[in-house]
Amino acid sequence: RMIQEAAEWVRSEFGAETAFDAYVRETEPATVRDELLSVHGVGPKTADCVLLFAGGQDGVFPVDTHVHRISRRLGIAPPEADHEGVREALEAAVPGPKCGFGHTAMIQFGREYCSARKPACLDGPEACPLAADCDRVGVDIEAQSVVDPAEAD
Repeated sequence: RMIQEAAEWVRSEFGAETAFDAYVRETEPATVRDELLSVHGVGPKTADCVLLFAGGQDGVFPVDTHVHRISRRLGIAPPEADHEGVREALEAAVPGPKCGFGHTAMIQFGREYCSARKPACLDGPEACPLAADCDRVGVDIEAQSVVDPAEAD
């Protein structure tokens, strides 16, 4: 239902898909993001994915649950950072042309190695390819426990 509403919004505001595509490519990203966020059902990740993948806007780093968790576990973003704080930290740290790759790589890494409840590092440092570079915020190897990085000591 929300997808249909968003599609209707595109049609009513822009008349055609090509006009919307041009708007996303040619307009200041912050303006497009704000406009997209005003559409019912469009959240920050969707808006940022439209900017990055449909608009070709380098420097936009969408944050989903995997990216949010991994960025705080690794120490890239502060443990208490919300999705917006993680996005800001990543966009400051990652070269613009690498944001799309970084986004998809972090999602895959989260699925394969750094899950919410049982990250690979609990099986030992050799189980995770980033073990040497990770702060493991919220992960207690000795106790074999995991908490949200914001709740870590």
